[in-house]
Amino acid sequence: MTLLLLGRARRRSRADGEQTTQEPNRLMTNPRLCFVDSLGTDWRIYEVASVNVPAPRGRNCLIFESAQAVRRVWNYPANWHNLSSDELSALSWNT
Repeated sequence: MTLLLLGRARRRSRADGEQTTQEPNRLMTNPRLCFVDSLGTDWRIYEVASVNVPAPRGRNCLIFESAQAVRRVWNYPANWHNLSSDELSALSWNT
């Protein structure tokens, strides 16, 4: 199984014509990661700040998105982006 790390920066022109780089989702704290689980489901994972989440359980959370489901995980290791596909799949159930 292959993990794919996606950079999501985009260029934007300022009024003076200079190019700047901005993240499309300012609350995202890390790049996105994609993997396919053992059932063949494509997942996108990203870490976000929980400032707009009612009753947050922490400062940040991981979001696991697929075509069929979205999962929010509050307790996860700092090195989550280095985990294997199997480890990420198991982690996604720790809501």
